[in-house]
Amino acid sequence: MSLEGDINVPTRAEAHLQITLTTSSPTISLSQLSASTPFQLITAARIVSSSKESSPITRCTNKSILDNGGHGQHDGLFRGAFTIESISDPNRMIQLRFAGTPNYGGPPDTPNLREWPFLRFETIPAKGQGMLIVKHDLPLERMFRYEPTLKPADIKPGEKF
Repeated sequence: MSLEGDINVPTRAEAHLQITLTTSSPTISLSQLSASTPFQLITAARIVSSSKESSPITRCTNKSILDNGGHGQHDGLFRGAFTIESISDPNRMIQLRFAGTPNYGGPPDTPNLREWPFLRFETIPAKGQGMLIVKHDLPLERMFRYEPTLKPADIKPGEKF
């Protein structure tokens, strides 16, 4: 008995997202940066078109700018989503990512990816229903934590990144 033709295979949903990046301030002063008011990278994601416009989309945000680090310090910045490059000298940059490869151990004994402690999932609201906002705090200590060569003292007043 053949079931060919009788199987209903769901069509694959497709969506186009708009991702925007802003900062909490257009400029940053290293001398005035404090832990109480950290500089922030703010990412917004919204659905601009979708084959299922009334449905939200849940994505694994692992290693992306939408990974907000809800599982510790290992957010999208730690995993390499950004570097801060000098406008005047592209060879000067502030590396925000961890230089090594984090060891998370083996996969848990569950096939459900949502139960894996090092994966993060976020839901982007349906088209026209809002957007996902992800904020990454970037205090001075965090900004230079993984940078191997530049230190805050190496940044000259007025230098733009």
